[in-house]
Amino acid sequence: MFRILIVSASIALLGTCGQSPAPETPIDAQAAPKPEEPLSNRQPAQLIEHEAFASEHVKPRNLTIWLPAGYRPREGDGYPVIYAQDGQNLFPPELSYGGVDWALDDAAEAIMANSNAGQASIVGIWNTDERWQEYAPQKVIESLPGDTASEWLGPVLPDLKGDAYLHFITEELKPFIDETYNTSSMSDNTFIMGSSMGGLISLYAIAEYPDIFSRAAAVSIHCPRTEPDGAIA
Repeated sequence: MFRILIVSASIALLGTCGQSPAPETPIDAQAAPKPEEPLSNRQPAQLIEHEAFASEHVKPRNLTIWLPAGYRPREGDGYPVIYAQDGQNLFPPELSYGGVDWALDDAAEAIMANSNAGQASIVGIWNTDERWQEYAPQKVIESLPGDTASEWLGPVLPDLKGDAYLHFITEELKPFIDETYNTSSMSDNTFIMGSSMGGLISLYAIAEYPDIFSRAAAVSIHCPRTEPDGAIA
């Protein structure tokens, strides 16, 4: 069983661990060999970027894929995969909001190199200017009683896209990742995570697709405060 605990800043993850995208481009590399393996025998960890990955459900977006040190494209049983929201915030600080990244690669390397956690790949899914609409738990909001639009979301309920976003991940992104990289595609080795509204959509994802995701890290979930008698409560 693959079990991994990643702690970086305020992040914690505990888990059992027809596209024509742009060409893969390594954008960073750091080696993290296990102590018992010579450095020369291991490939360094890699960050691979796919630009403007297309979808029939949501806007195109970039992807940043982190592959662990020693990643073998064709050997073994395949790597568990963590799908992570707000992909531009996970790795290089120059791309992240406010210039502070999650350092998810550093945390993963440290855990995987110095414990028995095993290895996993991380798929960073960049957000777009429709982040709120895509990360909102659509069915939950649409089923709330009362005048939800004016209470929480403004005078008009926006065009929510949480379900479309999950269709993108499950029907387009995951098949592409499983076809392109050496993955273990079973639900036992497929996880999802995010922070704030990214945590909210991750929790929604595992509720909607328990046959695809076996665990979710919903970190610091965005839950708006409300009046006790309001629809959101």
